[in-house]
Amino acid sequence: MNVRREDIAGLEKVAVKPVYWLEGEEEYYIDQLVDYAESRILSPEEAGFNLTVFYGKDADWTAVINACRRYPMFAERQVVILKEAQQMRDIDKLEPYIDKPLASTVLVVAYKEKKVDGRSRLAKLLKDDEIDVGLIPVAAIPQLPVHYIVGNYCIAAEGEIASVCLFSEAPMNQIERILLDYQSRSSVALLEWLMREYWGISPELVQTTDDSYRQEIKGATAGLVIGDRALEQRKISTFIYDLGSEWRAITGLPFVFAAWVSNKPLDPSFIESFDNANAMGLQHIDEIVTANPYDLYDLKKYYTLHLSYELDERKRAGMQRFLKEITAPAVEK
Repeated sequence: MNVRREDIAGLEKVAVKPVYWLEGEEEYYIDQLVDYAESRILSPEEAGFNLTVFYGKDADWTAVINACRRYPMFAERQVVILKEAQQMRDIDKLEPYIDKPLASTVLVVAYKEKKVDGRSRLAKLLKDDEIDVGLIPVAAIPQLPVHYIVGNYCIAAEGEIASVCLFSEAPMNQIERILLDYQSRSSVALLEWLMREYWGISPELVQTTDDSYRQEIKGATAGLVIGDRALEQRKISTFIYDLGSEWRAITGLPFVFAAWVSNKPLDPSFIESFDNANAMGLQHIDEIVTANPYDLYDLKKYYTLHLSYELDERKRAGMQRFLKEITAPAVEK
């Protein structure tokens, strides 16, 4: 990825953290942040001795920890990157190191495709003060004793999102049971609000734990599906209710599914560099689409039309509206 020097000016002035756990619904965001860490935290000269990259499928947790516990050579810090971490066996055994990391090591973990330990892993880490900033489902924000919205980027939709939908083989008024996606807290909260406040339906809600639940979407059983699996499900199901479109039709506002959130005020110089890193990803969408062929959906359309990333005033208003709705006391009707 080509980056202008001025885009990252001042990065050396930012206090780099010892652990970055990158987890979320949009893989390209993770790829861009990993690329940024791999190419910009260390100078080319330092990287020759102090950059170690593991791939989850081939990595052993002991090797990762041993690499993290080494001291840097001829530099202030070393960088250890674990890519495709979701393919690593016994990844939970990294937790003791993550709890007490070496200050001279920057560990970057890229965990894609599925969530670790439920849908609120990052929110829990923020709450327990184990990390400083994370891409957090908006519905998980009320769990945090203190929170700060970081920067000017998010994962949002101005209307139709395409990848967060309720799928069924029956009309909405005939749905008796809904299987809930196991990966998205915000999507579940939005679905519950739509059912309660506007759709006027009250089917049984069933939590799921893996992707096999999609096979049960038939008859009077519907399913909330998100991400790549939702794009696949669009080719299968008869009825599709797009949650982004429904929210926009009701409120007139965009919907923010996830935002960058910290549990403490962060240095303005860090936030500026962080925004620059996010902006770089948006400049390379064409390259990302080319590098990730996908037959089931037009990814260029998805990344540029369905998803929206700049956390402007209207998105902030939509986010505040949603937080107000899901934290308000329930009123019997």
